[in-house]
Amino acid sequence: MKVHHRDIKKNKTGEMVFTAEEPEDLWHIYNILEKGDHLTASTIRNVKRETTTGSRTTERKQFKITIQVESTTFDEEYCCLSAKGRNMAESEYIKLGIL
Repeated sequence: MKVHHRDIKKNKTGEMVFTAEEPEDLWHIYNILEKGDHLTASTIRNVKRETTTGSRTTERKQFKITIQVESTTFDEEYCCLSAKGRNMAESEYIKLGIL
């Protein structure tokens, strides 16, 4: 794991900026995250658009999302980390507060 920035106070508040470089890093991130933490990550979503003529198109968009963590799960078989929470930063593709 590459740590870009770390500012942790004695009362265990603060922020960390890091990049997972290996699958095992996700396990460590899973153990660091707690309910109420804010998590910013890059995501890819299918965005549906409707034109004025009524035709619909779907395209894949990559963007950053910030959520307030409500729960996390880690799949050991696939080494996959999932975090569930409400959106804390509104974007063109996701409204504020969406789960």
